[in-house]
Amino acid sequence: MSQGTINLEIGVTIRVHLNHELTLIRLVTMEQLIKNLRFREAIITLDNVYAPFEVARWFCLGEENTSTRRKVRGPINRKLYEEDSKDHRGATINDVMCTQLLKFLHDKGYDLGTMEFDDEGRLLGMKKRPPLKKSRVVSGSSENAA
Repeated sequence: MSQGTINLEIGVTIRVHLNHELTLIRLVTMEQLIKNLRFREAIITLDNVYAPFEVARWFCLGEENTSTRRKVRGPINRKLYEEDSKDHRGATINDVMCTQLLKFLHDKGYDLGTMEFDDEGRLLGMKKRPPLKKSRVVSGSSENAA
């Protein structure tokens, strides 16, 4: 097999014969990589604070059913896979906007775990987290005594 140069546009899928094997290479746009990164950053932050099934509850508008939460969590997880994984799916603009808004609310002091929905999926409200109490430095502590 001779070597050659292939000029491609980003965002296409190509099949390449390497050592007589068919290899599928998926190229994505820089815009898609940035969307995936923003989604991944926000979801990882939220998953570190809240349980992943709690995050899934928000995406299924308060549904408490475990089966429904699993169905919602699956596509979220697939968007967290490495870009070169065959099961990876790209984040949509809606995914990115939603996760960034949730992270923004969390950063502004809202407890997303308190989100309440009605039977038709309308968000009824959520509470703010209580402010953290500042710790007082006691003079004469063992650190200052040395």
